[in-house]
Amino acid sequence: MYYQQNLRVQLQQRRNRLYKAVGEIYQNEARYFLDFINATPYFKSLTQELLLKYPDIEWRAWKAQHFDFQTFELPPNEIAAAKVCYGIICECTESKTAAWDLGLFIDSRSNIEQSIRAVTSVFVDPYIHYLNDMLDEGSNVLYLLEKYKRRVEWFHSQDLFDRTQADTSHSEEILDSDLREYLFDQGIDYPFSGPRSRSGKPDIVADTGEDKPLVLEIKIFDPGRGYDRAYIRQGFRQIHDYCGDYNQAAGYLVVFNCTDFNLVFTPAPQQGWPYRIHVSAKTIFIVVLDLKQPDRPASKRGPLKPYVIEESYLLDVLSPSQPTTTNGLL
Repeated sequence: MYYQQNLRVQLQQRRNRLYKAVGEIYQNEARYFLDFINATPYFKSLTQELLLKYPDIEWRAWKAQHFDFQTFELPPNEIAAAKVCYGIICECTESKTAAWDLGLFIDSRSNIEQSIRAVTSVFVDPYIHYLNDMLDEGSNVLYLLEKYKRRVEWFHSQDLFDRTQADTSHSEEILDSDLREYLFDQGIDYPFSGPRSRSGKPDIVADTGEDKPLVLEIKIFDPGRGYDRAYIRQGFRQIHDYCGDYNQAAGYLVVFNCTDFNLVFTPAPQQGWPYRIHVSAKTIFIVVLDLKQPDRPASKRGPLKPYVIEESYLLDVLSPSQPTTTNGLL
């Protein structure tokens, strides 16, 4: 609760700095504002998820079609409006006159200072309202999964690994239960497993406080037990189909690595953690958690053993006529 309140205060302070900026200074303050968003994991992941929503709305195209001299129109939906407004904030960083030019859409009769302040009130505030609303709901999935990854790898990896090895026939159920309990503790109501859709039963379909559910699939990676790259690809196909069944733009594939391999997805991600694949107007996020603890100290370990899974291999499952023959090992 204190953490969220502190974020809210910082966000308001950054907003106030933008509102007070005038003239060419606004470009710099807009950059500082976005730097703050990108440096704050909670806000960064909220923004990543925002940009996946309403895939038919792209802010530059929206602006070209709905902005004219002294007139403008934002999407009627608050979330879609926040997405367009985020793009407009990005535009303010592109030139020293961008904020003034945007102010002309609001009121061409005002002076420069008033017009630029209006940009903050009209275009920045809807994005800030979205972040504040999401803070209230506590449904930032990427942030929660990143926190869960650290929680497991720092404090509980050995315990979870031992439990999965002691009951190999129920390994995924054990991990599923642990993740669901964590999501519940973090404020996501009803993170229950197994509601059936036309494509089967995803591991987790949770109520995140929005009109669309969180859809998440859990897979184990352990080639020695048959849970190899083909098994991960199966999970990718499942989460892709579940996203379609639940009309969700984002899905989450959580992979628990129970081996000494360094599980690598290629090509290298261009958008930061976690690895993601965009396909069919959907984005599939792949989160890897390493459960097995090293059996030797760092000074005595050999080189990492990478196990590579290529994006093209995962996508092949959506078009089976293009098989791949690589085994993933380097």
